[in-house]
Amino acid sequence: MTVQEFEERIFDVINESDEICISDLRIFDKKGGLAVTVADGSRFVVKCFSVEQRV
Repeated sequence: MTVQEFEERIFDVINESDEICISDLRIFDKKGGLAVTVADGSRFVVKCFSVEQRV
């Protein structure tokens, strides 16, 4: 599985979650980042990368 495929699956999981009130979800960068904004205005970045590439 590539980082992009994993990122797309994580995007779908976050987007479809009923546990987190997401107000905005975007691909943050082409290197594996998702920008998440929740209903209270808090913002987060979820970073995805392959362990093999970072070692």
